[in-house]
Amino acid sequence: VAKLCINSLILNKKLLSLGTMYLDINCTTFPFDQALFANRETVGGSYQLELGGSALHFAKIAAQLDMDVTFIGKAGKDEMGTMLVSLLKQNNINPLVVLDKNVQTNLAMHYIHNDGSSIMTSCGNANQSISIVDIEERLETILNAVDYLYLGGVFKLKNVLPNLKKIAKKAQEKNVTVVLDHGRVNNSVTATDIEYLYGLFPFVDIYLPSIDEFLSVWKSDTPQEGFIKLNKVAKPITIIKQAEDGAIGFHGDQIIDVDSYKVDVINTVGAGDSFNAGFLKALSDEMPVKDSMQFACAVAATKISTLDKMTLDKVNKLIKK
Repeated sequence: VAKLCINSLILNKKLLSLGTMYLDINCTTFPFDQALFANRETVGGSYQLELGGSALHFAKIAAQLDMDVTFIGKAGKDEMGTMLVSLLKQNNINPLVVLDKNVQTNLAMHYIHNDGSSIMTSCGNANQSISIVDIEERLETILNAVDYLYLGGVFKLKNVLPNLKKIAKKAQEKNVTVVLDHGRVNNSVTATDIEYLYGLFPFVDIYLPSIDEFLSVWKSDTPQEGFIKLNKVAKPITIIKQAEDGAIGFHGDQIIDVDSYKVDVINTVGAGDSFNAGFLKALSDEMPVKDSMQFACAVAATKISTLDKMTLDKVNKLIKK
């Protein structure tokens, strides 16, 4: 067990995260089991303001695990955008943020029930307007100085998705490890979007989907079937998150299964992003893939069982327990 515990004094590698950014308003212990109806007020309890969006939530947890993190995204030049940049700095994330007066910062409202389930809504258009030019201008200032490029929630980057393979290829040429978690395959994802994603995979080193996302993208019934299809396109280290069933990994000729940690669930929002941050933290500290998966499960379990800030100490205590 002791070998799984991460030492925060290990020299951290630098990580660049790219993706959507939201100002999250999390309404905790919200009674949505009583239903939300038009023209009717439903009263909840407390709320929290948080950094939101898959890639940004990943960046926040990675920073809390003592990684050196920079984030590229887009927000409006408005009060919410100012608040987002301030929250980035407060969370020890270096902001390379595009601020545009012609768009609105994206907001997300999460109504979280006391059993950990949630209803999610969002508005704003800054994320939808980010362009490849916006990103490339900022990449030039940072790409030579990072070890990992994390691409999160890419289906929401409609304007950028066709050019992501260009960005990933440039990163690989500079010996940067490219990490992908494409996010949910919802009703807005088109067949063309999937084709763009397939074109990205030859330039991906680490792939971190959830089980539902993986099976949907690869049109498969089992992880093994999907991995066979993926291997015809590329051969990244592939770790598939299975929530309470732990994770399954495909690394070379190995199939690796790890169990989840059993905890009391408070809030499941961001569990997958937390897993990803834990996996990269452990891998960057030269832990084997299986141990990195187990550490990632501990990070995810810590995230869903508390509303407090993530720390390495809390994760290591859960592992020892």
